[in-house]
Amino acid sequence: GAPVFKTWSPMSLGAWALLVFGFFAFVMFLVALGEGGYVRSRALSRVGRLPTNVFGLVFMVIGAILGIFIAAYTGVLLAVSNQPVWSDTWTLGGLFLASGLSGAAATIMLLSRRQREASVTEPKLMEADRYFIILELILIAIFLITLGGLVTKVLGGAWILLWLVVLVGTLVPLLVEWRPRWSRQVSPVLASVLVLVGVLALRAVIIFSAQA
Repeated sequence: GAPVFKTWSPMSLGAWALLVFGFFAFVMFLVALGEGGYVRSRALSRVGRLPTNVFGLVFMVIGAILGIFIAAYTGVLLAVSNQPVWSDTWTLGGLFLASGLSGAAATIMLLSRRQREASVTEPKLMEADRYFIILELILIAIFLITLGGLVTKVLGGAWILLWLVVLVGTLVPLLVEWRPRWSRQVSPVLASVLVLVGVLALRAVIIFSAQA
């Protein structure tokens, strides 16, 4: 049958958002190919100039909004379920969004280190990541508080080890970005890797501890 869009269904909204975002992501992939000159093609060269006009800017803004929606979508989908822990807090959407943004900034820093523009973009990415991590830590605290008596379910037993990984993946990079002298002891590459490990650990502990 024909595709169905159910505005009242979080799963339907998410599926359509992923589909539409996939189109935006593919176009921006072509833009990157055209900008970088990785493939010699007149068509790609024209596509690579997309960000330089108003239409391109509007296109990227819409794509960014969709990306933000998808980053929060997993947390929202968990929150509307009947699973204890997930359904007992309103913070999961924001927490997954902040964590995802932090992980995205860390990934870009890792992948762009050898680029000529790295010296310009890296400080800005580090500053953005600092705010994302702070927001993530605040939301983690609110998440644990709003769980009430169920907090022992996510903090008890071996799950505390994953929470320690989360703390290392947030606090250490935060200190590296906040205190320049720490960067001599912890390289930016290691800090970015710690962020990504922390992002995975956060999702693992929230998803699996609730079902244990």
